[in-house]
Amino acid sequence: MRHIKISSLSKDETLAFKALGIILIVFHNYFRWVEPITGENEFYFSRGNITSSIDVLSSNLLELINVFFNYLGHYGVQVFIFVSAYGLTKAYQNNSFSYRGFVGKRFAKLYPTMLIAAFAMVIFNVIAHGNLPTKGNLVEIGVQLSLLSTFLPNKALVAVGPWWFYSFIFQFYLLFPLLLKLYKKYRDIALILIAIAGYVIVIFLNPVLLNYKINLMQTVFGHLPEFCLGIWFVNRNEYRINVWFYISIWIIFLLGSYYREFWYFSHLTVIIVLFPILQGLVKNLSRFSLIHKFLSFIGIVSVYIFATHGYLRWDCVNLANSLNHPIAEFLIGIMFFLFSMGFSWMLLSADGQIRKWVNNTSIKVNRTWRIIIVIGVLGGLAVSVKACQSINWSRSKKKEQTSQNLNSRYITSIINLQKEGDCAV
Repeated sequence: MRHIKISSLSKDETLAFKALGIILIVFHNYFRWVEPITGENEFYFSRGNITSSIDVLSSNLLELINVFFNYLGHYGVQVFIFVSAYGLTKAYQNNSFSYRGFVGKRFAKLYPTMLIAAFAMVIFNVIAHGNLPTKGNLVEIGVQLSLLSTFLPNKALVAVGPWWFYSFIFQFYLLFPLLLKLYKKYRDIALILIAIAGYVIVIFLNPVLLNYKINLMQTVFGHLPEFCLGIWFVNRNEYRINVWFYISIWIIFLLGSYYREFWYFSHLTVIIVLFPILQGLVKNLSRFSLIHKFLSFIGIVSVYIFATHGYLRWDCVNLANSLNHPIAEFLIGIMFFLFSMGFSWMLLSADGQIRKWVNNTSIKVNRTWRIIIVIGVLGGLAVSVKACQSINWSRSKKKEQTSQNLNSRYITSIINLQKEGDCAV
């Protein structure tokens, strides 16, 4: 019987997996707004999404790239889920750590990225479009920064759609120490039971919560099986997948496009389907030094690409829809990705310099005060932006009032002239 070999991920392969995952995600979030829009079965299931995808392809094969990323690109998130669980387990399974220390470390790594990306969004919109944030915009950004958006009704995708992932991944960080503890004690049986519990929660509880505008597919509870798979795979230096088992996983994944009962398993099966493909692709591409370096670079900046591409896409989306040609749309998508990558590199560099300054022991001001200064500067700039908006609002109201006064005077003068004319008659 033939088998498909897969092996544990090296550090370089992990970066390459992140790179391929973020490529899928970025192009998905771009093409999902470029006509023709086919839809995807990410948080909700609809058979109409696959049928519309097939209809588009049957009428114009040049739309293949659009349809592929539109319908399937969101599965790049599953790559990140798997890599996150795999990487954390590999780092901590043989080391003792405190719950508070682990969560604090992950928070310190995650949260500044969100703050800098949010601040960069405000500046980008002001410089590129002359748009100051409204009160509603600031509230939505605050909701995302609370890391509670996926548990608030209809708030998971506010401000910047892809930011739902930050609330979601932080939930995993809160849960990971418990998952790892159970795995160490009960091994594979613990992961199997947790995965089953995840499916039970999603299949039976999620339909109830959807009535309250909360979707468990946007929370850690909707993706426990994928996290369990990442944890499980750490101790497998080499694993052989039976070819018939692999084919059966493909079938389950494909049936998930047509039947809700199979769709629940598509987020797990896609990892098994993709893993041998991505690992084989990475090994072949790594033979070329330039491509290897490029993928590693994308993997390094992927954290900021994830944070920024959601608000950088709209100009490119509008341009693509105005040109309305598959080849032009793809070329604009390439341009959008390269721009997102460059923008993210600048923010990552700024992030590094800020962290370096905060952690510099040679500076007399202690670390706590340096953190307060950074937060104060960001907060002060945000207040300045809001103050500018208030000034502009005040000016516009004054102009409006002046215009109304002029109109009122004009109307009054016309009435007076009419009265004088009547008296003359």
